[in-house]
Amino acid sequence: MKLMYKLLFLPILLSISFAAKAQMISNGVTLYGNEWIDYSKEYLKIPIAADGVYRLSGDELSKNGFNIANIPSNQYKMYYLGKEIPLFVNSANPLTASDYIEFFGRKNRSEIDSFLYRRAKQEMGNPKYSLFNDTSAYFLTWSATTPAKRFNVVANDLTNA
Repeated sequence: MKLMYKLLFLPILLSISFAAKAQMISNGVTLYGNEWIDYSKEYLKIPIAADGVYRLSGDELSKNGFNIANIPSNQYKMYYLGKEIPLFVNSANPLTASDYIEFFGRKNRSEIDSFLYRRAKQEMGNPKYSLFNDTSAYFLTWSATTPAKRFNVVANDLTNA
């Protein structure tokens, strides 16, 4: 009797496993979501649940394992959805406990959810809200090999307004 249930269950299990896909296809390229990760680096995961400007102090970074005295401030990088985003660092020297890094963070929207649909623009309900979670994951790291993205500081000159 048990063998009969196993034989009936096997085709169902196989059909589900072939139908389920854990990758995303974008412009004919298969993506797994981890292409941007450099496994030789350390990352600090920062959860963001609301849009806004966020500040990470040097003290917070050192409490989370970053040796801020040995990392030049121009080497910090932030990633969101596999792409580097610009940062503002208030110091040109290695950070101290009172220095900080600022970035603009967004809550999770439907960027990843859109891969669940064949025609996402027509079939999705509201693209401003995710179906699963409202918290985004940002990842902070550092790298000496490539220049990091930064916000350009523009002076507030109102003389010829």
